[in-house]
Amino acid sequence: MIVFNVGIDLTRQGGFTRLDQLEEELANYQELCFVLLEINPSPFNLIVNGEVRRPQLANFLAVMGNFDSATPFTPLIGSTLPMIHARIYAAA
Repeated sequence: MIVFNVGIDLTRQGGFTRLDQLEEELANYQELCFVLLEINPSPFNLIVNGEVRRPQLANFLAVMGNFDSATPFTPLIGSTLPMIHARIYAAA
């Protein structure tokens, strides 16, 4: 059997406290040949009290942009809370 586009939920023991940790983990998963990752945006405090924090979102998207088009690797912003997911995409 040949499997293409294997994806995984992005996790980090101890969670994420800085964006450079996200970048490290994205690079690690890319090296392991995963081509799809689902990323929960909650640890990055992109939305606080219902408001999108534009500077944090810009920094988050800049890190994501390092992995967006250079390779077939595709990090996906996802969340168990569809409202958060929709707000992030609307703000981007």
